[in-house]
Parts: sequence; C-alpha cells; structure tokens
Amino acid sequence: MKPIEFVKVDARDGRPATEYPTRHGPADPVENITILWWEGRNPARYFGLVANDRQTDVPGVLREINAEVWAQLTAARRETLLGELAAHRFNVETGGVEMPDGTRVRTDRESQSQVNSAYTTLRDGMVDAADFKGANGWVTITLAEITPIATAVARHVQPCFTAERYVEGLLSAAETAEALHAIDYRGEFDTALEAIKAEQVEAAA
Repeated sequence: MKPIEFVKVDARDGRPATEYPTRHGPADPVENITILWWEGRNPARYFGLVANDRQTDVPGVLREINAEVWAQLTAARRETLLGELAAHRFNVETGGVEMPDGTRVRTDRESQSQVNSAYTTLRDGMVDAADFKGANGWVTITLAEITPIATAVARHVQPCFTAERYVEGLLSAAETAEALHAIDYRGEFDTALEAIKAEQVEAAA
C-alpha cells in the first residue's frame, strides 16, 4: 500500500473539488482508498492508502507521499489526536458530577478549587461551617456535609486523568498511521473511565 493525499472529485464528471464544486456528489479519485484522516475544508484534503499497483496520476490525487514525509505526517497526526484527547478529557472533567441525592456539583477548575478550599478549611477547624455555591444554588455546609462532595469531585476528576494517561499510551504506542486510525480515543477514554469508576465503587463497598 502507498500513501496519497487527495481531494474528492465530482461523482459524474470526475472534476476535482479544487477546481469545481462536486455538484453531483463527491467520489474518491481512485477506487478502494483506505481513508485515514482528513484536514481543512472547501475542499477537504484526505490522506489514505491505495494498492501499490493503482494509478495515481489522475485528477484529484494531489501527490503520492514518500516514506519520510509519511512518517512526519503520521507524527503530526498523533499530536493532533493527543490534543483532541486532552480536550475530551477536559470536557468530561469539568462537566460536573451528580451526588446520590441528585444534587449536581460543578467540577470546572474554579469549582474544584472552591470545594478543595472549603474542605481544607473545615477539616482544619478554621471555621465550623462554610457557605458554598453549588450548581443548584447556595448551601451552608459543615465538614460532615462537604466531605462526600469533595470525595465525589476527587473520584470524578482524578479518574479522568488516569483514563487520559491510558489512552495517551495507546496513541503513543501506535507506530503506523493505520494503527492510529484504528484507535477510537473517545471510546477508549469513556470505557477506561467507566472501568476506573466501577473499581472505585467496588473498593468503597
């Protein structure tokens, strides 16, 4: 298999999207392309693999890619996926956590800091109670009340990073563009996070 960069072509007249809108629908310029990723828009540029005996000197194929450049593009693609993974973890991490009674606790970075500060202040006996603003409004809490909240936040936030670290390892270990393409980083992250939280529940039982 050889790597190529290409754009879609018009399904009827074969004109490449770089020259003319694909008014009759998009098609690949070469049959049986394994598409690995795409970049940009208007038109999007695709990167994929075709059989070595396929003719690529056709409209829509921008270039065949040599091994050195392909390795560079694969490394860049890995960095892109790692960045997308980090963004997904951040969204989950800061998306909040629900307590057993249905109360929704914010877990954005500021709220994490407030929970930790309130817990530390009450634990160290600096005050007997503290006002705390949760997702459902203001509450006055004691150490006994803040402890399960702080625990829930910690047991939500830390597993997010543990799950990200696991999936980052998968992406870093993938040596080829095909191996990278085979990794569903969102699915792997969500599955790992669910497993970690399940272990926490079992350990606490």
